[in-house]
Amino acid sequence: MAGEPRDAIRAELEVHAENTRWSGVAVDCELAFGPTVAAVVAAAEHHAADLVVAGAPGPRHLEHLLLGSTAEEVLASAPCPVVTGRPTSA
Repeated sequence: MAGEPRDAIRAELEVHAENTRWSGVAVDCELAFGPTVAAVVAAAEHHAADLVVAGAPGPRHLEHLLLGSTAEEVLASAPCPVVTGRPTSA
């Protein structure tokens, strides 16, 4: 049963990746668990990424008005450009 949530997340990630591939963009997906910033930076290095796309939650504290702390760390640590965005409300 422990694999079921991971399988569901992986399937949803692949749906989004496939939708992006249809627009002609090459996409590599990796589902990793552990310290977020280290995992994102390691994946970017492993895949020789041209770009990292990272979600940024809405501001919770004044000091993170523009980005969440994790997105800020990824932006500062990634070996390539990072684009951040927040989900839009439906």
